[in-house]
Amino acid sequence: MAQSFAGHRRKMAITLLALTAFGLAAGGCGRRGEPERPEAAVIPGEKSAPATDAPAKEDRPFILDSLIQ
Repeated sequence: MAQSFAGHRRKMAITLLALTAFGLAAGGCGRRGEPERPEAAVIPGEKSAPATDAPAKEDRPFILDSLIQ
């Protein structure tokens, strides 16, 4: 019985480590920088927020971009 429990415990530990590694890898995906705010619909008669005149950054291709297109 002790051997069965030890094997089950080892299998659970490996599964937990694999899920943790996958979560950390998936969390690292994306672009660096501030999150983009969603574009809200403009209601007539209300003032909208002023647009920023920040220069656009160059969009560099990434090796995994083909997976999401």
